[in-house]
Amino acid sequence: MMRTLVALLGTAVLLLTGCGTAPRQAPTAASTAPPPTTVTFRTPTGFRSAHDYTILVPLTPHGDAQWRVPSGEPEGLDVIFVESYVLSADSDRWSDARKRRQIHDWAGKVHATRASEPTRATVAGLPAYQQRINQPDGDDTLRYDATFVFTGRFLVQVGCQWDQHPTLIRTACRQVLATLTIGAV
Repeated sequence: MMRTLVALLGTAVLLLTGCGTAPRQAPTAASTAPPPTTVTFRTPTGFRSAHDYTILVPLTPHGDAQWRVPSGEPEGLDVIFVESYVLSADSDRWSDARKRRQIHDWAGKVHATRASEPTRATVAGLPAYQQRINQPDGDDTLRYDATFVFTGRFLVQVGCQWDQHPTLIRTACRQVLATLTIGAV
């Protein structure tokens, strides 16, 4: 049985499966898009990598994700993920207004019932925006903070979804954002 667990912050829904990661479509040989940019960060103390999630509604066709969940806790809706995407255009040429519109469009893809106005931030020395999202999931509401980091043709999204452990997730999320390193492949 599959349960929807996590909304890709502002844009996609993740699915936890009991038997592992669902297959991802590999880029075709005709694809001209570069691979996603490399992203590294320190896993927060008390967290572990998770591999049984997949992106159901990706922001772009080319992406790569990493997930961290609290160690020793029952699996639930508490999760941090970092997704690297390839954009169709150079975001360094986009105005702040265009980036904000794009973030609003992504929130619309997941039918967010609440999406705060994106606020400007700097993450890993790059322009970023942060937004709080409430997204319906059946009879539940998923709540998470999304950070969108733009760099050239790449977007890195850090998602911090809380359920049973909001303080733990928010603290760990700050640690991930503080140690995030983004570099072109």
